[in-house]
Amino acid sequence: MGFWHTGVMDHISLPSEFHWEYDSRPIIYHCSHCNYNSLIIEDLRQHRFETHPYNRPILYIKGKELGSTPFKITSCLSPSDINIENCTHSSVNGRSLPISELGNTLSKIHLDTVTVELEGLNVSAVFKLRFEIADEEDLAAVDIKFLEVARGRRLDMRAIEQFIHASKPYTSAIGYCDGICEYFYGVLAKERVSDSTLPYDSYREKFNRAADELKDFDRPLARVISALIAFHFNHFEETQKFSGPLRVGIAASRFKNWLTVDIDFEKTEFKNIHNNLEGLVTDIDSENFIRWGVSTNKELILHKEEIKSLLYKEISDFDRVKAYIILGRIALEQQDTKEALHYAREFRNSPTMGVWAEHIIEACKNIG
Repeated sequence: MGFWHTGVMDHISLPSEFHWEYDSRPIIYHCSHCNYNSLIIEDLRQHRFETHPYNRPILYIKGKELGSTPFKITSCLSPSDINIENCTHSSVNGRSLPISELGNTLSKIHLDTVTVELEGLNVSAVFKLRFEIADEEDLAAVDIKFLEVARGRRLDMRAIEQFIHASKPYTSAIGYCDGICEYFYGVLAKERVSDSTLPYDSYREKFNRAADELKDFDRPLARVISALIAFHFNHFEETQKFSGPLRVGIAASRFKNWLTVDIDFEKTEFKNIHNNLEGLVTDIDSENFIRWGVSTNKELILHKEEIKSLLYKEISDFDRVKAYIILGRIALEQQDTKEALHYAREFRNSPTMGVWAEHIIEACKNIG
């Protein structure tokens, strides 16, 4: 539960700084025209040449193919993060530059807006890049200011305002601060906190803004918040990419398995790794679903009635889906085909949950 819940801080030891062992996210090169992706840029180039051939110059930044809209860069680049195709000449802000120097030149920019023009065979392309790379010292200072606010034990509008005011001197990290604040504004709306003027439904917009602001900050706090947002929206694979060795990642893995139905969750092995930082920023509903997601089979069945009661309460549509997933799985485990089919029929015609419903129905046939 988050630090805004009374008494929680009595059971959480605040770290002096944020740290856990995790691997930095690898660069994945995505094709902008289909679902193909690769860890190797040469493989993507071969795919593009064979499947989507055209002569327009292409610019990749950390594996992402840039389009006509301005592209914001919030983390330091190395020359190898910048790749081009179908290009014979380049320029930056109108200054001609050898192609071999483009990566080195862009990797040295931290705070600026630049225009990159690439020329190919009888065609050119223009790209707008917004560099907003924060200093490491500023990012660390914002983390510390967050911890100072967390020691107040409650999240409300005043706490967020204090955090914003305390973070103002660290100007290069303003985007990082904004992303954290958007998430907390979303939590206040989602939990219907009395001093929030935001309507309940606005939490989705706030969560999406937070995810967009924080996605490029490879820091523990940003990754935890990003994982929690992805988990709430039932983007379980994305949750795992952000989460590291945290409960939310384990829970996401379990939900992803339960969606396919054919995995026996009695035999699923996992470690319930608690992290103080995760506990600080998790909203009440997400905490419950994470807790159930890392529970053993016997423990989960004991919570069946508690989970069923959520279906009669005002919870988000995304959390309602998670409740059905768990209840459907419990019903199969107890071989209660009548109840399992009841849950499945709720989603049989759903474009996102229809496959899960069919899995449940098929499993019921096998039970007989």
